[in-house]
Amino acid sequence: MNNSLGHNVSGVAAAAALLALVACDSGESTIAFTVDTDASTVSLQPPPKLQTKAVNQNALSPTVMVNGQPVDMLPGNEPNARWTGSTVVPPGTDTTLTVEWTEAVGPIALPLASFTRELGVINSNSSTTIGSDRYQFDIHDEDGDGFSNLNERINDTDFENALDPGTQTATVFINRIDPINAPIIDGSWDTNIWPDAQFLDRNRERLSINNLMVDQGATQLDQEPTYRWGAMHDGVNLYVMVFTESVRIGQTPTSDSLMAYQDDAIDVFIDGDNSKASNYDGVNDHHMIIPIFEKDTFIPSNSRSLARRDVNGDNALPVPTGVEYAACHCNDSSIGEYTLEMKIPLAEVGITVGQPFGIEIQYNDDKDGDERDAKWGWFHPSKTLTGQDVDFTWQDPKFMGTAELSNF
Repeated sequence: MNNSLGHNVSGVAAAAALLALVACDSGESTIAFTVDTDASTVSLQPPPKLQTKAVNQNALSPTVMVNGQPVDMLPGNEPNARWTGSTVVPPGTDTTLTVEWTEAVGPIALPLASFTRELGVINSNSSTTIGSDRYQFDIHDEDGDGFSNLNERINDTDFENALDPGTQTATVFINRIDPINAPIIDGSWDTNIWPDAQFLDRNRERLSINNLMVDQGATQLDQEPTYRWGAMHDGVNLYVMVFTESVRIGQTPTSDSLMAYQDDAIDVFIDGDNSKASNYDGVNDHHMIIPIFEKDTFIPSNSRSLARRDVNGDNALPVPTGVEYAACHCNDSSIGEYTLEMKIPLAEVGITVGQPFGIEIQYNDDKDGDERDAKWGWFHPSKTLTGQDVDFTWQDPKFMGTAELSNF
């Protein structure tokens, strides 16, 4: 639904205007004004970016202002349910609408997202739409450290302390190996090389890809899968290993969709300088979609796919030419999982040793052909149990985590 403002002239003398703000399934809200009434209804839900586990949904509330006057809002019975309220807008009024969502964190009402629109004079039936992408998030920065309040909630940092996250922004510190120990990119686990990689974050938690973002028939619950990733570097290349599901007899090969992300595929996101703007910057922001299967067939165990079907995300730069990858459907006792092994040249994605960069690994899971059934993320927050699907990294680099290449 696009943002629009339409007018229908009413022949009835206007005594007041009804304001109706109704949430749509897409996360948008339509504001409708109807003349010649003295009652109104306002109904809205938080924008999808706030419907994550990083934000306490029970502590989230809106402040709605019409021409600087507050609209009393009451919550529904469930998290993410519509909030409702009422107000009167006299016809002929030059009208401004403001919506701000805050989260109660202890005694603090922490602003996370806001929207303001000049609606002009309301003299006749009219409507306008608040798209979920019209909310502003970056302007809310409690401690002025350059990280928005929402970003700090997602990263679990102190929104009142400008020194947190500070210079140690990395979630993952990636080990350095000698170039002579660099792996051959064949998709398989080399027991003499890969144990030296980093598979834990700075809190010693496994780099699990188990945040359920999209559920269109997922066969596992949020936090249940053992999907994970690890990485290492040699000062020239970043090496990434991704483990997805266990090898199963009888799974249907799933390279039948026009769009790569609708099949079994790994999304690899890189922001080379960790700038993490609200949009892809066209400089060093990458989104690579790497298939696990070839067309209509499994890739034989321990062999490399010769045909490249990788694509870049809609908003990202082309996949760098030096990127190499291979999938392995390893059915041996040591692994027994589908794996993806990658080599990413540091210079081609703008990563500097010792400097933080953005990274995110996600897994698109297609169980039975046709469109994907689920999407799982490492750093991207899960959807809520009752909320709609969430999938933002391909549009917004701030939904990447942060890593740094160690010198040792």
